[in-house]
Amino acid sequence: MATTSRSRIISSVFALALVSISFETALRRWWPQEVIVEGPVRSAEDTQMGRPYLPGSLYRVHMPNRTVELRFNSEGLRDAASHPVPKPAGVFRILLVGDSFTMGAANQYDEIWPVLLERRLSEKGFRVDIVKAGIESFDTGSELIMMHRLVPKYHPDLVLMAFLPNDIFDNKALRAALTPARQLAAGLSFTNLESVALFKRVLLSNDFAYSAVYWMTSRRQYFTEVQTSHAAEQYAITRELLSRASQYASLEGSRFAVASIPQCFQVLAKADHLRLPGLAVDSVDRRLRQLAEQRGFPWLSSLDTLAAHYAAHREELYNRLDGHFTPLGNRIFGEWLVGELLKVYGADLPIGHER
Repeated sequence: MATTSRSRIISSVFALALVSISFETALRRWWPQEVIVEGPVRSAEDTQMGRPYLPGSLYRVHMPNRTVELRFNSEGLRDAASHPVPKPAGVFRILLVGDSFTMGAANQYDEIWPVLLERRLSEKGFRVDIVKAGIESFDTGSELIMMHRLVPKYHPDLVLMAFLPNDIFDNKALRAALTPARQLAAGLSFTNLESVALFKRVLLSNDFAYSAVYWMTSRRQYFTEVQTSHAAEQYAITRELLSRASQYASLEGSRFAVASIPQCFQVLAKADHLRLPGLAVDSVDRRLRQLAEQRGFPWLSSLDTLAAHYAAHREELYNRLDGHFTPLGNRIFGEWLVGELLKVYGADLPIGHER
């Protein structure tokens, strides 16, 4: 009897393993869930910032629902536009600095908000030139270094920094920010089981589950009224870096502004009126806007606009697995930013033809 029971258990375990392996194989063959990047080996050539993508290179990013191409120009920027040097007269030049949200990760070039911003302002008749300097994994310190490299070359009228809460998480004091960058991953990679990735994708598609998982991480300390000592230190570092950026832009004769992009978690929490212990979903904008007012530069927050759209339409603005904008998220943010820039700088934008 004992031998029969043991045989049944072994048979059940074997059958379960066989089904799991078959399911995993089928997913990997016909519906892979993990992101696969094809392209040249990436390495940290730059001792200050790193070069996530090689100048003049092309990468293909395969995701569960689509494949996108990332093409980079001779400066290693995802920017197909040309920017004459010196800047032509009668053109308002904007230098965009930011991370993968500005680079447009997970989206085709024509879908990303910097391109939509450029196109929309041009359609309205304004003569604008937008240098798109978004780089994956950048933080505020990296963006400040990028400003030092590109502002003297392009002489922008406005430096617009795209800011996300993860900048606060990652920012380092300025000296530490100048230490050698970490080695970056190479071209083709598979991570985790496809079945685990599918489970994560299904789980995180639920607003409450997504928010609950996020709230269990250490990142919650940046969204609470009462700050931990570590969060307070990171906010202090971020304020110093933002102050340095605004000061440098001013010294170079450029204006400076920040466009604040919320995390997906913040949009869900605000749209769903989520109540979590100590949660202050707008605390990032509230705290850093005070610095902006003191330093005299605009702090443009998109949280209310994105949350209102999600609450009204329940359309996905973010990819739940990697956290980046969907094409719709790019469009909503881009349209909002057009309006904000026209409010602040509309009187200074040159008009090239009839609107």
